[in-house]
Amino acid sequence: MCKRFYLLLLSVCSFGFCKAQDDVHFDHKIPGTGRSLSDFIPKGCDTLATATGDLNKDGKNDLVLAIYDTAENTNMDAARMLVILFKTDEGYTLKVKSDQLLLCKGCGGVFGDPFNGIEISKNVLTVSHYGGSAWRWSYIRKFRYQKDEFCLIGKTDYSYWDVKHCDKYDEFAGTEFEETNFVTGDHVVKKISENCKMLANKKNKVKIKPLVKLVNYKMDN
Repeated sequence: MCKRFYLLLLSVCSFGFCKAQDDVHFDHKIPGTGRSLSDFIPKGCDTLATATGDLNKDGKNDLVLAIYDTAENTNMDAARMLVILFKTDEGYTLKVKSDQLLLCKGCGGVFGDPFNGIEISKNVLTVSHYGGSAWRWSYIRKFRYQKDEFCLIGKTDYSYWDVKHCDKYDEFAGTEFEETNFVTGDHVVKKISENCKMLANKKNKVKIKPLVKLVNYKMDN
């Protein structure tokens, strides 16, 4: 394993990210229906973020919650829950939930809590994480509702050495960027060494496979 990967792995593992996400679970029950956002937040919990937008193309604004147990202030490895609610005439109905998609509070390294937001745009849900120290990393996952399931349609992984900039490429040293569109097969890779040498900069296609369902997805994938 090269020096760059060893340093990044050491930094991230030492702060808990390398713990498999299924080692911990969110122990609070989420109701199947409710009239408002507050009905879906269990006692002793709160929201990291919320996002609204039409996910199932029915013309109604659906709701996505990132929920945490307030006990995570003393247990930074505690699981978090992503909850997707469809809007109905009576309020909201639970469509899907996952305690394997959001990284824990202590999983971000020196940078701190890695949760970087949720967003709904053009019927697509985006979940973002960001962390590290001198070695920074970013994970972006995109999900779309189709055939009665939320599926992973896009994945972007980006890491770099924050203390050195490569002016020639307007990128940081140690950059490793990989972006995949699982619907079209479009694949982009960029790699720059620690001494600012371009190692890879290409666009190609990957084999299109059956999409992974959100309910089965783990952030250590």
